[in-house]
Amino acid sequence: MAYLSKETLLAAYKKLSNLSENPSVQGATQRVSAIRYILALDMFYKKNNRECNTRETADKAEFVKYVNSIVAIDDTLYTTNFYYPLSVHQGDCSVGSNFYSVGAVRESLANASMVIQYPRRGSASLFEIKNGVLFERYDLIANIHTYIPTDELKFALALWMLRRVELPFDDIIIDINNCYSEFFTSNFASLITPHTVDFPISFDSTPARISADDIYALFENKKGNTIILDFPRQLIYFGAPGTGKSYAVKSVTEPYENTDNVFRTTFHPDSDYSTFVGSYKPTKEKRPVRNVAGDIVKQNGQEVFEETITYNFIPQAFTKAYIRAWQTDQPVFLVIEEINRGNCAQIFGDLFQLLDRKNNISEYPIKPDHDLGTYINEQFRKHGCVAPDDSAIFKGEELCLPANLYIWATMNTSDQSLFPIDSAFKRRWEWRYIKIAKPIDKETGKPFDWHIEGDTDWWQFLKKINAIISKMTNSADKQLGYFFAKADDAGEIKYDRFVAKVCFYLWNDIFKTYAMDDVETDLFKFKYTDENGQEKVGKLNFTEFFDENGKVVSGIVQQFIENVMKWNENTKQE
Repeated sequence: MAYLSKETLLAAYKKLSNLSENPSVQGATQRVSAIRYILALDMFYKKNNRECNTRETADKAEFVKYVNSIVAIDDTLYTTNFYYPLSVHQGDCSVGSNFYSVGAVRESLANASMVIQYPRRGSASLFEIKNGVLFERYDLIANIHTYIPTDELKFALALWMLRRVELPFDDIIIDINNCYSEFFTSNFASLITPHTVDFPISFDSTPARISADDIYALFENKKGNTIILDFPRQLIYFGAPGTGKSYAVKSVTEPYENTDNVFRTTFHPDSDYSTFVGSYKPTKEKRPVRNVAGDIVKQNGQEVFEETITYNFIPQAFTKAYIRAWQTDQPVFLVIEEINRGNCAQIFGDLFQLLDRKNNISEYPIKPDHDLGTYINEQFRKHGCVAPDDSAIFKGEELCLPANLYIWATMNTSDQSLFPIDSAFKRRWEWRYIKIAKPIDKETGKPFDWHIEGDTDWWQFLKKINAIISKMTNSADKQLGYFFAKADDAGEIKYDRFVAKVCFYLWNDIFKTYAMDDVETDLFKFKYTDENGQEKVGKLNFTEFFDENGKVVSGIVQQFIENVMKWNENTKQE
């Protein structure tokens, strides 16, 4: 169970700003008002199975509560247009002044016998009002397609509606259907439920807190000439192996891949400051041969060259990203894979101090060593820098992370790291948990649908084996994510890959360490025929997956998968 992340909800909010071609004009406010009122009315019908009588205090308060659930940003702010500026409310999100007091409801009270369709402008009315009572009509609610015309807008609205809901997320469309069946009547839910997924989804362990600054940053996204994304500057995605941590990172960085603004590195036990930042290294160069007088030697009219060894500063991922960030107004990403497999204190060294940021810029700049500073200055002089020529940053005398440099990392929680990350380092990062879930294919917009050779559903197998691992280890760290084993282009995980990836991991990292008698009895058995032709049951081990020629025995793999799929932690198998 998890909540939609702030990044996902802000992306949905920005998509909803496209409900109108120009969200800043008055018509956009009226459009969103029509949407929020019909959604609130249908929620009322779902709860009470009757019309909403605004003359009744209880009905009136309940209707306001539903409007609030649609457009409230927090306890004091709401949106009138899914744009900005935001409005301040005292609990009614302007329902009183715009709808009850001086709007359509008041007009209906003044003309008690008149039936008013709302909204009155144009021909796309959504419901009726008579003498202060709100009536829902199916033929009118069908006009919601005029207001939310595309599946991508329906999807964005659904995500926004689920912003405070804890989701199991087996499939986001299923989650939306389940929640909508609780929120809305079946007729209305069928009209506004999306059928496809429009953009990547990420989750967090707690409900997102969205501020006014978060909303403003979506649209007023420049500071000076620099584009600022509303994402944490230092962020670590963590979770079990194969959950799609790198996939989540790439879903954000992909638009910047073609601009040479994404730099990647992977930490490992031998990583150090020089492999992260850079150092002097010997390199081969071809230089023209000169004679004693210093003249270039030529042969047959052509210059003669020789290979020589020289020492040059060779930049690594951090330095490349740092320089690039000071040379562009675009976001620049430094992506660190497997950050917990390296000694972070040793690798970052004094760069650690730069991670403290104020207004997204390093609060405490540091002085680089001479070699690094000289190289940075050379690059700025050759290729430019947004900092002034006379500044310490341009001269390479001072290191300071700019606001458009994002340092993101992934961390596999199952790794038994030799170098635990200390608390001082941890607190300088935002953390985003990636739970085990059936992910969305960002190319098709639909959930992945992989299967194991033999047509066992990969997701169903994962749910079974992860339940077993959870019982054995009392932890989610050792469980398998959806991408633990990759399928081929047809969405199939072949037996040989299944054994090499999944079975090998289970035997060496799970069963060998956490073996339990009841689990072994259920899983590690296979039927075979002995030399006398008698059928027997043997105990399965890893070598049984292979024949004498080293080829995978499909029948043994099938038996193991069948054992897993039939396993029940509450009922022992015979």
